[in-house]
Amino acid sequence: MSLNQEKHQSPHHVVIVGGGFAGLEAAKQLGKAPVKVTLVDKRNFHLFQPLLYQVATGSLSPGDIASPLRGVVAEQKNTHVIMGEVVDVDPEQKKLILRDQELDYDTLVIATGVSHNYFGNDWSEKAPGLKTVEDALEMRRRIFASFEAAEKESDSEKRKALLTFAIVGAGPTGVELAGALAELAHTKLKEEYRSINTTEAQIHLIQSGERILPSFKPALSEKARIELEKLGVTVMTKTRVTNIENDVVTVRSGETTKDIPAHTILWGAGVKASAVSEAISNRTGAELDRAGRVFVNEDLT
Repeated sequence: MSLNQEKHQSPHHVVIVGGGFAGLEAAKQLGKAPVKVTLVDKRNFHLFQPLLYQVATGSLSPGDIASPLRGVVAEQKNTHVIMGEVVDVDPEQKKLILRDQELDYDTLVIATGVSHNYFGNDWSEKAPGLKTVEDALEMRRRIFASFEAAEKESDSEKRKALLTFAIVGAGPTGVELAGALAELAHTKLKEEYRSINTTEAQIHLIQSGERILPSFKPALSEKARIELEKLGVTVMTKTRVTNIENDVVTVRSGETTKDIPAHTILWGAGVKASAVSEAISNRTGAELDRAGRVFVNEDLT
């Protein structure tokens, strides 16, 4: 049998990049199709990102929201999982280039998700975002370290800054973080400290737009704002962060500029597409939007 005949008889090979919601669902839908499926992700587990905020505030452990990819698709005999990082794609040769190997494909599905967007500012170390387990654990470390440091601090101004939390961005992530932090300070930790009153913690939710949860209907945004304020969260809309430096968040609202001393600053203000989108654009000339996402046709090609 010639190589061409052998290749012709081999099943159609679908390579899916990304084991998040979209990639994993695509793999599951193809589980009984007459195709060969290869699922590629730089992690070997599926992360339920909507609950990362609960890991960040100590309500859940990472294992509660992470499921091994191999276990999820174990019964799909046509599906193979590879742990690897994509560095490039060659559409002409139909090759996916990983850091340590290459994969041939017949159909390529890109579902690599997004990462934090600091809009050109170098604030990632000063204000961690929330996209990975590591992000959530770093947030949790900073949040609880602030309470511990405040417990030992005798200077009232320093203690106030340690008990001030600034959350930049009031989309779903920022709103969930603000609510969970408020409940943590006002309920769960209330009886656990002796030198500080955790209910005095100040939580600032900073949003550049006119309302929180801008992707939701206005009535729902207003309801969320009211509930957050009941929990003690200071909701700041039409307010833009202009600088983060030395545990101080500088914000501007209209013509007014204000400094907020906050020892813990958390980021939820925007996302950008993964680097794979740029590789696709370079190889195919596909147009990207401001966040680096690929413009697609009605069928997502």
